[in-house]
Amino acid sequence: MRTAAVRPEKIAAAASFHGGVLYTDTPTSPHLVLPRIKANLYFAHATDDASMPKEAIEKLDRALASWGGKYESEVYTGAHHGWTTADGPVYDQAQAERAFTKLTSLFARTFEVAALILRIGEPHRAAFTGEFACRYDLAWDGKPEPPEER
Repeated sequence: MRTAAVRPEKIAAAASFHGGVLYTDTPTSPHLVLPRIKANLYFAHATDDASMPKEAIEKLDRALASWGGKYESEVYTGAHHGWTTADGPVYDQAQAERAFTKLTSLFARTFEVAALILRIGEPHRAAFTGEFACRYDLAWDGKPEPPEER
């Protein structure tokens, strides 16, 4: 969410898989940047995740609904925090494949051009982790940009 908020003119889609502490009662909670986000968002939550308990998911879902942007948020029943990490102790191949399909569908819907869909080779298909954001700035040369003043 923070990446999408910092570069709203360049980030068209972002996804979080088993993301933690996305909603807290602190003044630095990630959900507070939602008003600055223009991207389509997808959140995939784990079941019984200590870093993102059911109550936090419910609060995040209410914040997303109030935000009014395009998003989807769902709990992967039976999946535990880290389920998409292929070499991790709680890896769940079926749920990781589902998550990968959701990610590529998000990008396909957002860009509507096959050439802009995230391309990950078959061996890496289910081995992704964390948060993803996809740039739509086609002129970007891949070099890091200097941090913006906050």
